[in-house]
Amino acid sequence: MPLRRILTIAVAGAVLGGWATPVVARASSYPTDVGVNIAIIGRGVYAEGQVFSPKRACVVGRKVLIIAITPNGNQIVDIDYASDNGFYGGTGRAEDASRPTGVKVKVPRTVFVRHGHRHACRRVAYALHIPPG
Repeated sequence: MPLRRILTIAVAGAVLGGWATPVVARASSYPTDVGVNIAIIGRGVYAEGQVFSPKRACVVGRKVLIIAITPNGNQIVDIDYASDNGFYGGTGRAEDASRPTGVKVKVPRTVFVRHGHRHACRRVAYALHIPPG
């Protein structure tokens, strides 16, 4: 096969591949929101609430991280999974000796496949900082 023909095929493949990549990689994306009730008692934190999304697959079984915000950094104190209605709850203690200065609830991004197509559920985080005193 002549070199010119090989180069033509390679360039055509690169151009077509470059145009097709954004179409293949694009996934439908759905918003996520979270409702939170928070309490800090001593070194312990408690958070409960509900995950909301217009897409049911973005709610059921969604991973929720409960994080204590301390002067020494953030610490994951509990991991929960949302119920069929999106409810979650968790509690835990910060491992360092200081009292938490806040709580963060984080719902990471997740991807599910339906009928061979990828769909993404957007991440969301809610943080509450309590002033010292």
